[in-house]
Formats: sequence, C-alpha cells, structure tokens
Amino acid sequence: MLVEFDKFRFNTDNGLLTCEGKSIYLKPKQQALLTFFIEHAGTTLSKERILESVWQERIVSEQVVFQTISQLRAIIGERAVQTYSRRGYKWNLPVQQVTSDSPPIPALKNQIKMPKRTLMTVIALGIFTLCLWLSRNLQPAPESIHVLPFNGISEVALTNSSYDFVPAAHPPAFASDFLTMPILVWHELFADKTHWLLGGRVYRLDKGAVLEFRLQNGDQYWHDYIFSLDPTQFGVLLNKKMTELQKLGLFKKNQTSAHWVSLLREQSAHASQASIDLFLANHFNELGHTDTALAYLNSILALPKTVEDTPIYARAALQKALIYKHSGQYDRALETLNDVDAKTDFIALIWPLKLELIKARAFLAYAMRDSEQVSAQLNLGAALAKQNIDAIGRFQLHILDSILSAKLGLNERKYVQLNEAQQLITEQRLHPANLAFIYLHYALFASDNDTVIKYLNKIIELPRTQNNFWVLDDAYERLFDLYIKADMLTQAHALLVTKKIQTVNHNLLRARLLLAQNQTQQAIAVLEQSYQQSQREFDKNGSINAARALYQYLDKQDSKRQLYHDFLQRNGEQKWLERQHNEQG
Repeated sequence: MLVEFDKFRFNTDNGLLTCEGKSIYLKPKQQALLTFFIEHAGTTLSKERILESVWQERIVSEQVVFQTISQLRAIIGERAVQTYSRRGYKWNLPVQQVTSDSPPIPALKNQIKMPKRTLMTVIALGIFTLCLWLSRNLQPAPESIHVLPFNGISEVALTNSSYDFVPAAHPPAFASDFLTMPILVWHELFADKTHWLLGGRVYRLDKGAVLEFRLQNGDQYWHDYIFSLDPTQFGVLLNKKMTELQKLGLFKKNQTSAHWVSLLREQSAHASQASIDLFLANHFNELGHTDTALAYLNSILALPKTVEDTPIYARAALQKALIYKHSGQYDRALETLNDVDAKTDFIALIWPLKLELIKARAFLAYAMRDSEQVSAQLNLGAALAKQNIDAIGRFQLHILDSILSAKLGLNERKYVQLNEAQQLITEQRLHPANLAFIYLHYALFASDNDTVIKYLNKIIELPRTQNNFWVLDDAYERLFDLYIKADMLTQAHALLVTKKIQTVNHNLLRARLLLAQNQTQQAIAVLEQSYQQSQREFDKNGSINAARALYQYLDKQDSKRQLYHDFLQRNGEQKWLERQHNEQG
C-alpha cells in the first residue's frame, strides 16, 4: 500500500520512504513501526501492543520502543507521533492512500500564482530555512585545537582554515597514555571547556598504517580511526575528518552530551556510518540498553567490509561478544569472537585491539570452564607483552595475567605478574591511577578485614580514568558492603556522605543502610524514588537494580510488587526472578 502524509510518501509493502522524491533509508524496525502506526492511524497504541506486534517473539525492553519512535520523529518530524502519558502513542498526521502512478505532492512552482503577502511569507520562510541549513552545515569551530605528540610517528602535518592546531604546552609525563586516560590528561592541561585536545597512536601494517585518534573536551569526545596506504597523508585525512565532525556539530559551544547524542542519532537514522553507530552503541550499552546497543552494533557488522572500517568492525564485534557473554549466551559470544579473527586480517598489528580480543577470549573461556583455553590466552598475552607495545599495554597484560592466574589457582604466577605490573608503574612513570588494579588485588588476596579496608580506601582516593573506573566503583561498593556486614553503620554513612562516586547509585546504597537500621518504609520510599528517577533518565541498569530491591523488600501482598515483577520480566530478568522464587520457597 502506498500512502502519503505531510511531504512524505511511504510504501508499506517494501518499506520505501521518500520525501519530495528523495529516498530516505529506514532500518527494518523503523519500517515495521512506521507501517504499524499508519495501519492504526488515529488509534492510541500501548507500548505492550507495539512490542507484541513489531518485535513479536523477541524479548526487548520498553526503551527500544521509545528509541525507535524517537528515530522516526527525527526523520519525519516531532509532531508525527503523539505521546499519551501512561497510555501509549498515536500517529498524528493525516494519511492518504494513493495509487502508484499518482503525481508526487506538488512543489511550490506548480501552484497557482500567490498574492503578494503570501509570497512575502514564503520568501521569509525560505530565508529561515536557509539560515537553519547554514546553522546545521556551518557549525562553529574551536579557535584552536591543542595537539599531543602522536605515538608511532614523528609528525602529523595538520592545517585547517577554520582553526589552528597548537602543540600542547607542557604535557604531563603520562600524556603518552592519552588514549587510555583522556579525561585525566585533559584536566591536567586545562581548567575550562574552551579547549579541545587531540592525540593518538599510529600502527604500522604490512601495507599502509592505521591512525587511532581521540578528541577530548571535558567529558565530550570523539574516538576514531583513519587508514592510509601512505602515512604521510594522515594530516590531510585527519583534516578532512575534523571538517566532517565540525559539520556534525561536535565543536558547538555549550553543547550537552544529550544534544550531541541526539545529533548522532538523527544522522544514523538517515544513513548508517560505522564510527557514529559505534559511539551510539557504547552510549546505550553504558546506560544498560543492550538491545538498542545491539541494534547499532549489528548495523555496523552488516555494512560492506572495508579496510578503513576494520578497526571499528573489530570493536563492534568485541562489544557484541561482551554483551552476549554478560547475558549468558556463551556460544553466541564465541561465534562472534571467531568472526573477528576470520574477518579482520591485521587486528594482530593493532595491539590494543589484540589485547581486548585476548581478554575477551580468556574471560569467556573461564566462564565456559575451559581452563585449557584460558591458559592458551595467557600465553598469547605473554607473547604480546614482549612485542613493541606501549608500557601501558604491558601493564594491562600483566594485570590480566595476574587475575586469570588467580582464577586458575596459579598463586606463584599471580604474584609474579602483580610485581611486574607494579614495577612498570615506577620504571615507566605510569600514572598512579593505575595503582587501583594493584590495590584491588591486594584487597582480594588479603585474609583480614583491616587490610581489605585499607586497600579499598586507597583505591577510592585515586583519580578516575577510562580504564580504572570499574575498579573504583567496585571498591566503593565492596567497602560499603563490608561496613554493612560488619555492622559498622557509622562508617557506611560517612562513606555515603563524604565520598561521592558519580556512577554508583547512592539511592540504592542509602536504602541498604536504612534497611540495616531497621527503617524499612523509609528504605522503600528511597528505592521508589530511585526507580522513578532511573525511568525518567532512561537508565535501564538503575531501573532494574531498584526494581530488584523493591521486589525483594515489599510485602508479598503489596500490589506494587507485581508491577516490579512485570517490569523485570519484560527486561530479561527471568532467571533472577526464578532464583528469588526458589530461595523464598
């Protein structure tokens, strides 16, 4: 069926959408959802009905509905789909069925002559549209971009008429680790968000080279790769990439992360680009929306394979494998990792990707109880550490070896690897933030609570980096748990008040403290507040954690308990619910 609405035509049979004759790419679920809305135009559709009809047998979260509707709004217009609180969504544009040979929606030039006042209005609208186009395509550029030395190449020639490239003045000793601790390096150099920092690393291949680079401005960033057969052309190619990012709006002043994500989602909805889709996949995965993240990752993996996009392809596959592993789908995770090896010929020459592959395979093998494969990955890691890689890479490999050796019961080896890692921090002047990994091991290996508390406190005082953030979060929660179990409630309260780690859900910890103090109703009120806040912020992990706690602590006769049960079931928590049922008898 061919239908027409606003300035669009849509074929519900083949999913083809056009705007004034120009084709617009729609992803399969976008096509299916648009078809469903049009077939039920004028009807308010609940999220449950949309999930059942569009996603059918697949178990996905309500957030997927919201994301796909947002993508359609970005393409067609905000007023296309109306939201009705607690009821659902309704298609809001008049729809007219047309025959395939009907002329397209008439353009302005085919209409009858207009009165002067109308003509002036049209001209004003035209000027407004031009200004809007210019604002989108001629985005502001930073006055200057500060450049760190690129590891692996003597110089990258950078010139751009829109802004100046300035060598970073007095970079810290750990600036060579910019790719692994970008925010820390940025904060060491700058105090406000008027400065952009650029750094990277070059990997030599048998034919050509790959430049990995990162732009950082506070917590806003862009991380990407460039391939060239001739490394002397990296400057030209990087300039071209910077111009593309400027047009996307990366350098817009006072731009929030949410607005940047919105711009990228709109761009991805029109045409998939590997680096944009990977950014979005990482963003949604961090929020716990793994189904949305998988949609973007699958979009990358479905693109035609090119040498230029091989590093992005590899990172997408690694991310997908980790999602499968964390959800217990070990066979699918292994299949995805095998696919990385088969389709990315030169991944071994880009050592950070090789390290991530070794790490992913090793932990997956351990989860699958394959100790032989774990040992094989340990040997691959040891071999990689002897190659010409950065000190931070060798440090990470020693830490990985120590962790896995401990899991395999190789006590002597785990301490040898730990000592090697600590020695690298001293000899290579690595940032003290890397001590978080050393201290965590000492805490885990300790046999008395006083020693554990000492090292956990050391960890949470360290600076936060892109690599150690999970160690700081883990140490904070371990320390809080230890205080609660030891009935050290004063210390637990002091930890919540004096040491705030942004990525830890303090409402959940506060509720646990209230429960330990036998203040159950106050704890439930805090948890309900946490659940509602997480829902508003589309924080799936936060919503699930709060719903779990509420399901556990609410009285079995409380009607709200069923609400949280249903939410958990819709969001893939069936196994957890089964365990709760078995434990409670």
